[in-house]
Amino acid sequence: MKPLNKYNWKPIGPSGGGQTLAAAISPHDPEIVFCASDMGGIYRSINGGKNFTLLNGHIVSRMCSDYNITSVAFHPTEKKRVYIGVWNGLVMSEDNGETFEHIDNYGMTFGPSRIDFDGDAIYFAYNDQGKDCTIVKNADGKTLLEVPKCSLGLAVKGENIVLCVEDNVFVSRDFGKTVESLLEGNFKGFFRNGDI
Repeated sequence: MKPLNKYNWKPIGPSGGGQTLAAAISPHDPEIVFCASDMGGIYRSINGGKNFTLLNGHIVSRMCSDYNITSVAFHPTEKKRVYIGVWNGLVMSEDNGETFEHIDNYGMTFGPSRIDFDGDAIYFAYNDQGKDCTIVKNADGKTLLEVPKCSLGLAVKGENIVLCVEDNVFVSRDFGKTVESLLEGNFKGFFRNGDI
């Protein structure tokens, strides 16, 4: 691996204020890239990130209470399906972002802050602002896990659930029946590489 200073990084967009809260590259077509923002909505690139187009103006923003988009995830087997977690729910596109529909909120009070898949099974982590905690649910709306603080990352594989929050990493090895604190510290993000 090359040292970081050997790479030539340059900004390519999208820009316009706020922060990029989530990004995803389609596992089926690396030319399709989505970036989610807390102010500008959802941006899509169809040329591998060379150019981005803002999609929120007429498509996504009408479906959510504000522009805060918290998560983006491509379905692992449905080649054109993408899920977008918005502040007050969940929207889905079956055509790589050409159109969106608001779908079941799975009992979440807010939209999911993180989305993950294990095979075709979908899992959501959402931040419950009233209780200052993160709740992990499956697509049936069943709560699998509840831990303090807001989530930064979620990974599910088999019976294993790993949840990174602001100051800790929690793991369950029995699909939410028990949970243990794995690491304590100050975390800024989460990276998943194949296996948990």
